[in-house]
Amino acid sequence: MDYDSQPFRDTHGLDKFLHRHAERDIFMRLACWSRRLRTIVLLRAVAYRIVRSLKIPVACFRVASAAPLRLSLPGRTLDDSSTPRRDAEFLLQGIILMALCCVLGTRAAGGTAGLEVLNADASWPEGPVWHDGKLYYVEYGRSAVMVWDGRTNRRFWSQPGCGQSAVIATSRGDFLTTCYDNGTIGRFDARGRTLTPYTHDKDGNTFSGPNDFAPDGAGGIYFTASGDVSHGPVTDGKVFYIAADGSIRQKITDLQNANGIAVSKDGRTLYVVETDANRLLEFDIAADGSLSGRRVFVNLDELTGHRVHIWPDGVKIDSRGQIYIGQSPRELGAPLGGQIYVVDARAHLLRTLTLPSLQVPNFAFSPDEKTLYVTAVDEVDKPYRGKVYSIRNE
Repeated sequence: MDYDSQPFRDTHGLDKFLHRHAERDIFMRLACWSRRLRTIVLLRAVAYRIVRSLKIPVACFRVASAAPLRLSLPGRTLDDSSTPRRDAEFLLQGIILMALCCVLGTRAAGGTAGLEVLNADASWPEGPVWHDGKLYYVEYGRSAVMVWDGRTNRRFWSQPGCGQSAVIATSRGDFLTTCYDNGTIGRFDARGRTLTPYTHDKDGNTFSGPNDFAPDGAGGIYFTASGDVSHGPVTDGKVFYIAADGSIRQKITDLQNANGIAVSKDGRTLYVVETDANRLLEFDIAADGSLSGRRVFVNLDELTGHRVHIWPDGVKIDSRGQIYIGQSPRELGAPLGGQIYVVDARAHLLRTLTLPSLQVPNFAFSPDEKTLYVTAVDEVDKPYRGKVYSIRNE
């Protein structure tokens, strides 16, 4: 531009010149970016089809397609001088390349292929269960039971002050939830209507920190009560049993922060996590339901070579008898965070599933067990931001 031209020789002429050219420049830029935004929307749809045909996880596609518009690749830059065709080629290649890098990065970190985020705005999600074609889980941070129907998440039941830790469907068709904060077992029907909660067992024993459930295959349900851990490690954790008729009996006492719980597929062994002892216990289940033979099944610190304290949390068992153990590290950036350990009946490590979150406290299987639904927590303090994932279980 020639700064010695007539418009620049007097102030009034300069103002008119700048105003006229500024308006033209602004509208040209708006029109240009409007065309580019329409192109971006179209290309994102095209890239999505390509990415899914390559079996790249949706989570990686979302990361890639959310990248800034001004990006650089070798030999290409998206700037004001680029043509629509160059923009199209660049964006399409960029989205697919970033999605592929996301997959490679996940696998290089020991992650699991087929990772998808089902809820990116959960508050301490926990205790999921797959029931009647839907995933039910709790959000402790919001005192709510949630349900995911394959497309959306919605609140199914809530009760302020409950502090839900897990949810399960009963053989009678209603639901139970462990109310960790108020020491009860919340109850609600299949339409989300509140029922009378359980507050104690048949002998009057109350529940201190109800935590997790495990069905026994005979219509009954075991659940843990962690105990009062607010002042440090204690050994007042317990296990209770809810019979099919709704009666409740205390089964085990003197546990160190009783947490996850599971029954073997043959119904003969009960597994209970002692979080503060970094281990998983096992008990023999007799025909009359009595428990005996308390012993350590696996110490998680030993399983991982004493690299760091592992604070085990939830536990589940698949149809092959493989045992999945989740964990909840207590410090941000903790080594081995986000790992779920899969062991056999002899406590030998078979494989490790790694997710991009700090804590992976609990999970549930899809009906064919090819998918694992994982509740995860990214923050150890309020508001306890977390996510709900699905991962391919192979």
